[in-house]
Amino acid sequence: MTLPTSGAFTLDAIHVEAGGSTGTTCSFNDTDIRGLIAASGKTINSTQGTTIDFDDFYGAVAVDLTAGGTCGQKQQTIQVGKESQTITYTGIATTDSGSAQAGSWSDQDYATSTRGAFKIYDLFSTSSTTLIVDSAAGIGISWSAFCGFRYIKNSSGTILFDSNSTFSGNAVVGTTSGFGTQGGGASSGSTGGTRWVISTGGTSGVTAMPNSGTISLILSN
Repeated sequence: MTLPTSGAFTLDAIHVEAGGSTGTTCSFNDTDIRGLIAASGKTINSTQGTTIDFDDFYGAVAVDLTAGGTCGQKQQTIQVGKESQTITYTGIATTDSGSAQAGSWSDQDYATSTRGAFKIYDLFSTSSTTLIVDSAAGIGISWSAFCGFRYIKNSSGTILFDSNSTFSGNAVVGTTSGFGTQGGGASSGSTGGTRWVISTGGTSGVTAMPNSGTISLILSN
């Protein structure tokens, strides 16, 4: 949970955001407190003993490298007659305007030192794998440049998304993504984001998203 962006809050609240227990001893020199990610326009000096102030912690958030939810499977038929084809979506597809809803989120939140806090909206596979987040800051750059991590893996270490993977032989950069009707537990707020689409299976080393079961989606290098 991000710290308030205005008003009064306590050192104890900062400590809890950093992963500490409320009511326990803490100080601005604690490495976990100085390790929080500063909000845009703010700076939290990580060097112990340097000057630091409550104001530096407005909007700060702890590093969060794990999101998760429940995978599902949906099918969508596009075109008609002899041109019709059925596409199967597996994973968590809750906001993409071109997909049937599959799965649901229990935790959409990531926070990295490169990007700060952001939300994942979709990670699903068809003949490829699509990743969508709520920030437009990824448009024109790779996933790793956006968040600071190359992979999204499950708790067993299986690679579900690889920033270095290609699509149709080309390097992948983010493109504009407009959200459709949000469901599956996906929180609302943003009306645009970034989409990355990579090849799945074969020599890519990327495993398609599963069609059922709970899953943790862990950022990794």
